[in-house]
Amino acid sequence: KKAVEFSSFESCASYAEKGISLLPVEKWTQEREVSLELYSIITEAYLSIVNAEKMKVYADEVLHQSSLSELEKVRVHICNISLNAVVMNKAREALDMSIDVLRKLGCKFPKNKLLQARLAVSSVLGAKLPSEKDIAALSPMEDETRKACMEIMVNAATFSHHCNNIPAFIALNSRMAQWTMKYGVDVYSA
Repeated sequence: KKAVEFSSFESCASYAEKGISLLPVEKWTQEREVSLELYSIITEAYLSIVNAEKMKVYADEVLHQSSLSELEKVRVHICNISLNAVVMNKAREALDMSIDVLRKLGCKFPKNKLLQARLAVSSVLGAKLPSEKDIAALSPMEDETRKACMEIMVNAATFSHHCNNIPAFIALNSRMAQWTMKYGVDVYSA
């Protein structure tokens, strides 16, 4: 974790690999939390130094663990999405992956552009502008799943803009604004 703080991602990957090598064979049952943390850190480190091949190996290990919830896998999902969006310059694929992860987390969002347009129109037409008093009274968002969805939605909105999917862009931003008013303020609140 210290190596990440100092942006020494190669050192971070090396330390995480060493830690992983020390885990027991039954790491996902005997050392679940430590395994998840080490694999998440190494996935993020390899993404940061753009080593897609190694990143995928560690990401796949996490994503194939049926004992982990989708919320526990979010850091790794975000790395996979970022790999497509930033490294491989595939915004459309990153948007689709983001929508898939949102669905896995229980946040329903259409993939079909026509349904996205319908959602965007209904979101805008049904929007009520909050007063300054309403905004000032907002509490912090508490639910970890919704907070993870907010992070994914803000990135998905960027990807939708890059692939010129205006309906998804409007619908995602509207959803974030609605969630902020309903569930509280998050670092990714629109």
